[in-house]
Amino acid sequence: MLGLYLFLVFASGAVVGGFGHKLYSAKAVAAKATPPPREDFKVRYLRQMKTKLNLDEGQMQKLEGIFEQYGPRYREAKQRSDAEMRDIQAQQRTEIKAMLRDEQQAAYQKMIEEREARDRERKAKEERR
Repeated sequence: MLGLYLFLVFASGAVVGGFGHKLYSAKAVAAKATPPPREDFKVRYLRQMKTKLNLDEGQMQKLEGIFEQYGPRYREAKQRSDAEMRDIQAQQRTEIKAMLRDEQQAAYQKMIEEREARDRERKAKEERR
């Protein structure tokens, strides 16, 4: 009888251990959903303004005119800001390279090129949306 109990304890331990191992080693499956196409900011903002503020057609036309008037100024400011950020980044990279040894500089340059490639790919995906 003692042998039967030992066998049952051993068998139940093996079964529980097997299930535990299966749960522990299970790989997560991530479903890759395609994000909805990104709506243009202007279109989304105009729709939101019309809905939340209950704008009539005359007000919508004036609002669109305001967007047309200020849009180029926003784009120019963003371009200036982007150019300034690129200058700061170049200065930073120069200082980082100056403190690195030769073999580190090569690895750092490769890292920069990989990051820039990822950024270009991301921007291309955003433009396609």
